[in-house]
Amino acid sequence: MKRPKDLLQDRLERLERGEPLEVCLQGLPEEEAALLRMAARIQAIDFPARKRKSVAAQRKQLLRAAREAQRSATVKPASRPETRHQPRRNWLLPAAAISSAAALLLVCAVIGSLAAGYAWLKRSPQESPLAQVSTPTLPSSEIQETRSPTPAPVALVAPDPQSAVLTEVRGLVEVAAGDGRWQRVEPGTIVEAGQRLRTQSLSSATLAFFDGSQTRLGPNTEISVDALDARGPGEPRTVLLTQWIGESDHDVVPSDDPDSRYEVRTPSGSGVAKGTSFHVLVTTNLLARFSVDEGSVAVTSLQVTVVIVAGQSTTIQPGETPEDPTFLVSGEGEVGGTGATWRIARHPFLTNSRTVIIGNPQIGDWVWFEGRILVDGTRFADRIILLRRAPENRFQFRGRVEAMGDTEWTVSGRTLRIDPTTAIDGDIALGDLVDVKGFILPDGAFSAERIRRLEAE
Repeated sequence: MKRPKDLLQDRLERLERGEPLEVCLQGLPEEEAALLRMAARIQAIDFPARKRKSVAAQRKQLLRAAREAQRSATVKPASRPETRHQPRRNWLLPAAAISSAAALLLVCAVIGSLAAGYAWLKRSPQESPLAQVSTPTLPSSEIQETRSPTPAPVALVAPDPQSAVLTEVRGLVEVAAGDGRWQRVEPGTIVEAGQRLRTQSLSSATLAFFDGSQTRLGPNTEISVDALDARGPGEPRTVLLTQWIGESDHDVVPSDDPDSRYEVRTPSGSGVAKGTSFHVLVTTNLLARFSVDEGSVAVTSLQVTVVIVAGQSTTIQPGETPEDPTFLVSGEGEVGGTGATWRIARHPFLTNSRTVIIGNPQIGDWVWFEGRILVDGTRFADRIILLRRAPENRFQFRGRVEAMGDTEWTVSGRTLRIDPTTAIDGDIALGDLVDVKGFILPDGAFSAERIRRLEAE
């Protein structure tokens, strides 16, 4: 008989393959079922995650030492310039932060580890070639600062300029060659020009090039490698990618060679950088947005080019030229108003149909926001994500189920609004005793977050 942990891991994989949630929930204990429901809600979010966590100092040291160890047998390498960037908030995490903070951290940690665990299933070595693994020695001072009971991580290095290696593979990541067949991959898989990569929900991966540049793919992202010749310092570099959907982050090692080219194409336009940290978003309606953390990117569409620098972004609508560069703004604050114009942290933010709003925040709630300062100084919100509810906006009670509908239930005389995010625990029927948790909408209606069946008293 499978342990609950193994059973949940199996159901997560089945859910990733497209089986209905109701089928995957059958036979699961209550705690594992709650985790599976949360994974399904995160999977249903139709947007990708934000930029990766800042690269740790120890990992930078390992990558640098691994490159030196690999090249020392033939060529004495030049030192790699440091690439610095501001860490980008992972906005899948605040998207899940609708329940209490302590419980959320535990649930997210469990879901993240399980999603990564079932994605790293063993494959035959013949199915995908693996890059050479180097384990460099750290200085004693570095060891003292990072000492832990677990073994030091290993660095995966691209074997030559015409190849890249997949690292930090989490969840379900696939690669397709010229025949169009998708194959699941693991860390160390070699990628060459002509191949296509995609990540599924709750998944991500990093593509490391020979010259030290990196591309990180967020969830629900697909790119193709069109041309690849990532030579080292003093030589021309060519990296041409096409991003079809999703979000990606790029750390491009500076190059002094005028013929070097690092380009990311999208269905609506392209961006070229030589030594830059930047972010690319492509939505389902083919809107493309380039944002720069460090350096500059030349963004082109319909033979019109705009250059954006650190702290700026530009958006390309399908069939249009790039918009004028705007400065980025992000932060946290209390919601003071909602509607076409939100008030967050006492500042007004315009919104429209393209603004992503997660968690149904209400007045008094605490949210994280990301947006742009337009040319006229107006703030526009691209994303608003609930971090925590205001205490006065929440409710909890017990009662008997008197009516059950697709969008409304009645429990002990109270009408509850139900939506796809409402977690319903147990096989609930009319007359059952339930525990209800939720929040109060501005119109006074009760929106249920969770309805849990209780044993008869």
